[in-house]
Amino acid sequence: MSKVRVGVVGVGHIGKEHARIYSKSQRAELVGLYDADTATAKKIAGQYGVKAFPTLGALLEEVEALTIASPTSTHFEVGMAALAAGKHLLIEKPIASSVEEARELLALSEQKNLVLQVGHIERFNPAVLEAVKHIRDPRYITVERLGPYDPRMSHIGVVLDLMIHDLDILLTLVGSE
Repeated sequence: MSKVRVGVVGVGHIGKEHARIYSKSQRAELVGLYDADTATAKKIAGQYGVKAFPTLGALLEEVEALTIASPTSTHFEVGMAALAAGKHLLIEKPIASSVEEARELLALSEQKNLVLQVGHIERFNPAVLEAVKHIRDPRYITVERLGPYDPRMSHIGVVLDLMIHDLDILLTLVGSE
């Protein structure tokens, strides 16, 4: 079985984790990284013995699939470029800054028959996986997202940035949209 050649766009907190996991994968070959902060990209690339690409286009020429872990405001532009180039995508949540952008990404992925996946990692948290085994037909659920204000998410809001995990877990528990 040949490994899928993957790249990561955005090597901040979450992107570094994607790079680390890909570097250990039996199914994927981490080819390289791209980040607007070239110094950070070079540092992280050096940790895994891969290339820090100077442009998104250069990275897209070398991969079959891509993780987008850059700021949400870039997801649509980077995602459309990657899909137009024929690349499969894993986009960290939220998929885009608006429903309209998400629909355009989905439409292009379907048109080109490409995988488009959103990274809802909390669904695979060991505590959630265990809870799902024991919770049957919940009748009442309340969700509160508590934490300090983070200006990084001011353009999309707390619901799309963080509470989306809670909503995804909720949908997993109730098995319904």
